[in-house]
Amino acid sequence: MATLPQAQMQHKRIAYHATWHDTHGTAIRNHRNEVYFVSDDDRVTRLYDADAPALILHGRVDLSAEARRVDMEARTDLAILNAVRMAA
Repeated sequence: MATLPQAQMQHKRIAYHATWHDTHGTAIRNHRNEVYFVSDDDRVTRLYDADAPALILHGRVDLSAEARRVDMEARTDLAILNAVRMAA
């Protein structure tokens, strides 16, 4: 089976809610496969393999944002349904 050389592989940017050394923020892997930690107070730190034990990933930002959107839609639908029931 033929495989692409590592240099040709394309990585997309992925962001995770994360904690690094007890500091909350976002861990980001860019298209060059570099990992950065951005703390909630906007300090940016490049992370290397040796930093991995101190990094805890809590969930992908894009997935949690989508889940939040779906939850908001469900709450809106429930509020509309309750308003219709009360009006009837």
